[in-house]
Amino acid sequence: RWATHPGQHFVEIYQRILPALQLASLFLCEDGPLLWYSRLTFSERRLNSAGKAYLVPTPYSTTPQALALVKTNLKNLSKVITFMFAPQDFHKKQNWGTAYHRRENMPFFQELRTENLPFVPPSSGIANPSIVLSRRFDIFFHKTFATPHQNLDKYYRALLMLASVIGHEVAHSYNFFVHGAYGPLEPFWDITEKSGELGYSWQWNILGCVPLPMGSKAGDDDNGRFYPLAIVKIEEYHSKADQERIMGAIKASTNAEFTQRDSSGNRRTWPAVDVTKFRGSTWGPDETAMGFVASILSIRPRWIAGWFQQTLWKNIKTNWTQKQYYLPPSLGECFVIMYDRSASATYIQRPLHPGNEVDAKI
Repeated sequence: RWATHPGQHFVEIYQRILPALQLASLFLCEDGPLLWYSRLTFSERRLNSAGKAYLVPTPYSTTPQALALVKTNLKNLSKVITFMFAPQDFHKKQNWGTAYHRRENMPFFQELRTENLPFVPPSSGIANPSIVLSRRFDIFFHKTFATPHQNLDKYYRALLMLASVIGHEVAHSYNFFVHGAYGPLEPFWDITEKSGELGYSWQWNILGCVPLPMGSKAGDDDNGRFYPLAIVKIEEYHSKADQERIMGAIKASTNAEFTQRDSSGNRRTWPAVDVTKFRGSTWGPDETAMGFVASILSIRPRWIAGWFQQTLWKNIKTNWTQKQYYLPPSLGECFVIMYDRSASATYIQRPLHPGNEVDAKI
């Protein structure tokens, strides 16, 4: 289902991206991860106070019959979906991926030839989704990783990002295909969610995070490099107890002690950054919040590589067989920095490093 027009190097890079495609396939074939699709398909849709739809799970959504129907839906989707890397001059090149309701909706559709696109049966219905992936993937696997002395850490980061983005965009495409959804509005995953974005919901529920390369954009101006992955989270709090609970949950990802002092050991007055300046601010906080905590967690190479190992998937299958339960693997020990802003004060907390001369004195 891959487009073959000029600039698509899918055939040349197929063996290099095969682990990512296999991982994406596991996400779409194994019963545990498919619970997400079953909930999307069979939940009751209710309206919140703002008139926005949110999902309420039903008992049927966890049954074998429901999962069988989800697999049928995905199989039918696979017959009409199209994948491609973005053209060189695509105006959305900052996106890691974009899903379109129909291939004709792609802004560059008129530049494509019919013979370069996979066949779509005339009776395929209202949606034949197309997924356009960042050209950066093509650049990395076709050029950057094709050179000698490859960096395996970068390779696994790129593979996980590719599988993650495919999963994200297939989530949107499935909603197009099954529910006939057309337009920017998607249901909230539950009543607590503040913005309907099914792709991010899929990543949080299946991966346990939304991984992003640090300090880089999705565009193709950096030769396809993949920097270390991190997670950016923003959580609001309405009380001191809320704040302590959030801090405790974040700190649980590391055994380190934390300090509010800077790298020189000094206490500083940190700037009060507007919450809207943080990535993901759409999801919080609301106007009634006392404050918010923004955190950045680094992702260890071991966790990334684990997704491509049989041991992890054996554990996932065992959990499903014994408990009908899916839980993504823990991130393990992470490097964490937290930015805590309330109406009265702003703090940054960072982990102490015992081997550092300054930190040893704190």
